[in-house]
Amino acid sequence: MLVIDGVLTALGWDVTDPACVWLEHRVNGNKMDYVLRASTGQSLAVVEAKPSGSGYKDKDRRQASGYATEIGARYAVLTNGGRWEAWEFVQQVPRKDSMLVEVHLATGRVGEIAAKLEKLHREILEVG
Repeated sequence: MLVIDGVLTALGWDVTDPACVWLEHRVNGNKMDYVLRASTGQSLAVVEAKPSGSGYKDKDRRQASGYATEIGARYAVLTNGGRWEAWEFVQQVPRKDSMLVEVHLATGRVGEIAAKLEKLHREILEVG
């Protein structure tokens, strides 16, 4: 979680401030790892964290998107710290063409990675 916390902090999300980020937020028996919140209190995104180095399965994507749908968030993010995927929901249905970010921190150029992750910056998501 340290890598995830660091990336979110760099993107303007104060993971220590519950007005900004809810950690391990429970809704209807489900535990959401991170809920990113607008300054208005609206839930903007759910970040589902997986173990470092693990791969993703379709059930992981469904889990993240299901959580986002459950709380009315516009974005769902799935990460293991090194790989980040994020979707913007259109009519609360994740579609391949609604992919907002897909990046692997271990590969690619730093500038390109930063530019892609910038789409998850707090100021950008709030304007949405």
